[in-house]
Amino acid sequence: MGFLRTLREVKMSMADTFGPGRRKLAAENQAIIAAGHRAAGTVTEVKACWWIKVNTKAARLHALDGARFPHIIYFTYHAGGAAYQGASCVNWALRPPVERETVAVYYDKEHPERYAVDLYGTYGPSL
Repeated sequence: MGFLRTLREVKMSMADTFGPGRRKLAAENQAIIAAGHRAAGTVTEVKACWWIKVNTKAARLHALDGARFPHIIYFTYHAGGAAYQGASCVNWALRPPVERETVAVYYDKEHPERYAVDLYGTYGPSL
């Protein structure tokens, strides 16, 4: 189970950071958010993606000087009386939420397991 979870994290972070499917994923997320079905999600775990290092300085004194990493957050949310779990990749330039922090989770009414996360109220008022 641990290996498969790590493999999923690598795939998610690489697709969100570099992948050609990034535009398609953004369009799907915006469609879910536009529908307006929102729930409060609770962050259960935050992990740094150590396999993707973004250097923010041109000249570094050591390997991690100016290094930033994207994060993967795991969260739970309730929709239609059922509990769901989800994960989302947070860009390296944004502050990742901490455990037990509330995030806005938008979900598809017909398929509540499909979701999009609006971390900082980009698409609407925060919860």
